[in-house]
Formats: sequence, C-alpha cells, structure tokens
Amino acid sequence: MIFSNRIASLTMAMVLPVSLALSACAVNSEIAVATSGTTLPGGSALVIAEPAKGAALEAGFAASLAEGLSGKGFTVTQDGPYLVQYGIAVRDASVALLRADEVAGVEVVSPARRSYLLDQCKAQHLRLQVAAIEQLTGKPVRKATLAMNGCDFSAEDMAQLASVAADRLSAN
Repeated sequence: MIFSNRIASLTMAMVLPVSLALSACAVNSEIAVATSGTTLPGGSALVIAEPAKGAALEAGFAASLAEGLSGKGFTVTQDGPYLVQYGIAVRDASVALLRADEVAGVEVVSPARRSYLLDQCKAQHLRLQVAAIEQLTGKPVRKATLAMNGCDFSAEDMAQLASVAADRLSAN
C-alpha cells in the first residue's frame, strides 16, 4: 500500500512538468485583436475588395468575411458607400518587427516568438489588417488588426479570422 502511494505521488509529480513542457510546443496561439474608429452603421451596403489572383488565403478570407458581415445584417454588394479592404502578411515568427523613430527610439511592433524543442513546425506569424473606408471621402471608418501564430495557415484559420474581423467591424 505504501509502495503504490509513493508511485502515485511520483507519477503526479512528473505529470505537471511534462504537461508544461508539452504545452510549450503548441505553436498555435489565440488571436490578438486591436480596433480603432467608429462602428459601421447597421445594415450598410459594403463592397469587399477582390483578392489578388492566385492568393488562396486572401480568397478564403474574403469569402468568409462576406458571409460573416452578411450574417451581421450588412449587405455585400458591388456598389456601396463603404469599401472593406484587407491585407494579409505571413512571416517567420522568430523575427520581430521594430519601428524606428527619431524621437521615441525603437519600438517593438510585433515581438519574436521563442522556438521550443518540441515545436511541431517552424512557427509563422500571420498579421491581418481590415479597414472599412467611406468611398465618398476616402476616410477610414473602422480598422481592425488581427494577429496569430501557427504552422501552415488553412482555410479554417482564415474563416476564424474572418469571423473575428466581422465581429470587430460591426461591434463597439
């Protein structure tokens, strides 16, 4: 009985460090979101920018964004008062992005991700910017920046990002 209790205690003592070590190898991260501007008027007609030819990630994102915004009560048309533009950038996650300013100095825009021994891939960082622009004046009304780490980004990742972007364009 004492022997089995010691084995159980030893097993539990090893489970926590092993689970912490294995959790470090998960490359996928939560979506970080920042928004600015005012909320789009409900029910507005929106034009979603066409993706570049051959850009599969952009095409999947645009289709999912149109579906998400339609589900929020917006009308996606070819002619509307607001243009929704987007840009997607993917880079090696071990590289940080810095901004140099003569007054403020160097600012970390996007920190590097540390790699782990048990990572399942070479981590990538995806940054997506979406802006709703008033077509008559050219002024941005609402902007959202989304970022996440992952491996090879898929159509499911783009659909998830589009859903979050649709929420952020339409919510306060």
